[in-house]
Amino acid sequence: VSTQSTWGEYNLKMKITASATRALITPTNRKKIDLNELLKNPTVRENPIFTTDQLIELYEVFDCFCDSRTQTLRLPNLTHAITNLGLEKKNPIIMGIIYEMESQVKDTPLSFDKFIQEITNRLGNPTTQQGRQRIFQIVDGEKKGSISFEDLKNLAREIGYNISDAELFEVLKSIAPNSNVISYADYERHMARRYDLE
Repeated sequence: VSTQSTWGEYNLKMKITASATRALITPTNRKKIDLNELLKNPTVRENPIFTTDQLIELYEVFDCFCDSRTQTLRLPNLTHAITNLGLEKKNPIIMGIIYEMESQVKDTPLSFDKFIQEITNRLGNPTTQQGRQRIFQIVDGEKKGSISFEDLKNLAREIGYNISDAELFEVLKSIAPNSNVISYADYERHMARRYDLE
């Protein structure tokens, strides 16, 4: 279970609802953002969290709600649509991040690369210590200082990640072989192996 999985499931829901919205309200002569050009941008292309496929999904959501004249997005437009669709109740982790973004950037127009950068900063860049701490805090929602099997199970349920209890327990034991909870030290060792940080 990872932040990539979280955004993958969320973006699928957003893409479906946003596509329906676009079909209803978008003029046929709407100017499209050049995705190939965006992927040449190092900020987007070298993102430490999102795969190319996930960036494309995020782009499609962004494209549905951005201003076609300026190719920028104002977050209140996005959060208003999400609230009306009832998605904030199904994805409180993601919505917490988006509402946090909105509270700080407010109505400032965001380009796609800035939008991605803002999301990445709040999800946590796994290649930096501050980013890894952020990811740990997201999963440890109750701020216990550790991640339990129930924490992983709740996260998997929230994002619709299809994994059995046995498989999830294997994930936990692969990270914390000598305990039934994942300490921050266990988590750091796992991330160091995964991202070759040692």
